[in-house]
Amino acid sequence: MEGCIRQLREAGQDKTASAYTTTLRSFQRFRSGKDIRIDQLDAKLIKEYELWLLHQHIRPNTTSFYMRILRAVYNRAVWMGLTAQQYPFQNVYTGIEKKRSSVPWIR
Repeated sequence: MEGCIRQLREAGQDKTASAYTTTLRSFQRFRSGKDIRIDQLDAKLIKEYELWLLHQHIRPNTTSFYMRILRAVYNRAVWMGLTAQQYPFQNVYTGIEKKRSSVPWIR
């Protein structure tokens, strides 16, 4: 993931790199700072991360945001041949909840 972040910064995609960095830091907190190889990401670990985020009172859209970024990095690793596709994100929320406006006429 750090390699992806580096490539994004080199390509001038600083906002995307920042989002990836935020996601990486969250996942590192979940893992208590322990690194993990991309081929160790499985459905059980991803579900545990989702539950950990919920227990941290992270909102569903933020949780989904982190999952979508991790999934993008994972899919890139699959594409590069670094791991086999195991679909570890299949059973976690990756949608986007519609937010209701506090202004009644804007929905």
